[in-house]
Amino acid sequence: MYFDVSQDVDDELHFSFFELYADQAALDAHRCAPHFYVWREAVAKHVLPGSQKNMVGTRMLHHG
Repeated sequence: MYFDVSQDVDDELHFSFFELYADQAALDAHRCAPHFYVWREAVAKHVLPGSQKNMVGTRMLHHG
C-alpha cells in the first residue's frame, strides 16, 4: 500500500489523499478493516459533502 497526503499551496483547507493498493482484493480488505469505519465517521464530521472523489485506476508511473 502507498499513502500520500498533499496540502494545496493556494488553499490551505484543501487536501489531497492518495492511496494505492496492490489490487482490488487489497482495497476491499482495507474497506472492511475496523479503522476504515472510524475514518468514515471522521470524514462525515469534517469533510465538506460532495468534495471527496474516490476512484479506482491503474498506476502508470511512480517516481520516488
